Amino acid sequence: MKIIPANPINEQSWVVKKNKLNEMYLTNMSLQELRIFSVYLSLIDKDDESTKRVVFSLKEFSRIADVSRQRMEYYKDVVTQLAAKSVSYGVRDDEDSPYQICPLFIKLIVEKDEYGEWRIILDANEKAMPLLFGFKSEYFRYKLWNVMRLKGKNQVRMYEILKQYEKLGRRVIQIDDLRGMLGMAKGRYKDLSNFKKRVLRPCQEALAKYTDITFEFDDYSKRGRKVDAIKFTIIKNENYQDPLKLDEIIDLDAINKKIEAEEPVLWTHPFDEYGEDNDEDLTNIGHFENVSLTGRELEKLFSMYGNKMVGEYIKKLSTYMASSGKTYNNHAATIMRWIDDDLNPDKRSFTQ
Repeated sequence: MKIIPANPINEQSWVVKKNKLNEMYLTNMSLQELRIFSVYLSLIDKDDESTKRVVFSLKEFSRIADVSRQRMEYYKDVVTQLAAKSVSYGVRDDEDSPYQICPLFIKLIVEKDEYGEWRIILDANEKAMPLLFGFKSEYFRYKLWNVMRLKGKNQVRMYEILKQYEKLGRRVIQIDDLRGMLGMAKGRYKDLSNFKKRVLRPCQEALAKYTDITFEFDDYSKRGRKVDAIKFTIIKNENYQDPLKLDEIIDLDAINKKIEAEEPVLWTHPFDEYGEDNDEDLTNIGHFENVSLTGRELEKLFSMYGNKMVGEYIKKLSTYMASSGKTYNNHAATIMRWIDDDLNPDKRSFTQ
């Protein structure tokens, strides 16, 4: 079997996207499909068509995307759905205009590599190449971590739709066009107030919290007519922070030595399969070097909650134990409980 090296996923890589592709209606793309597509765009070189075939580790994608407890069938379903996504050229409603539709990818594969690690292979369709390669203008770019931290497909698409116009600082979009660009089925959220409540405001909060832009929005109409558009004001987010990298917490080599090859199930239930080979502690974590986590525990926490959040709670636990003198039997379980309590305050059942 020919060895095909995987492309390393880097959260700091640039996603370069053509404006025309960004404004197409890609109906019903799920969050994971959008993330995989963004990873693909971050791994290709728009000026080099030979990079159209991309290979990346599914474990690495799961960690960066904060995906946990998903079986392999889940990813196979995601890839199957992504394979059905198409782009179109021409005017569909004009009887005299040519119209062409083609899939984005000619090949999508989920398989194990020569080391038994699961990976995804994506190969662009030749017919879609003009949307992915060779353009010199009318495009925008963003750092991959922005979309990997967002938790909903509307949030990802809203970020891309507004990021495209960041330099201009404003954008007016017809409401029907906005629904289409968000991938919504025709007729969904027809009530404007409900659309604002369920879509615009949650996106506004998410982008302000997780990305490098924020936005304000207002109703827009021409000469006092019925509101049929939204005017967006796009603002650079001065409060965002780049995501914490793995190697800013601990040496990756030390982790990798402790992680065994995964089975075809990714992250089932946390902390339920540790054996005697996982009891070696890493004692140099945290500001006061008092947080003990095994490599497997740390990897699972990263996968479940993301690097930045786990880093913050390691620091929190380290400081709290040093200042209070309190100790915990299982630091991984403590961090998980604290995060879950903070993410779900209404269901909080424990206290420090």
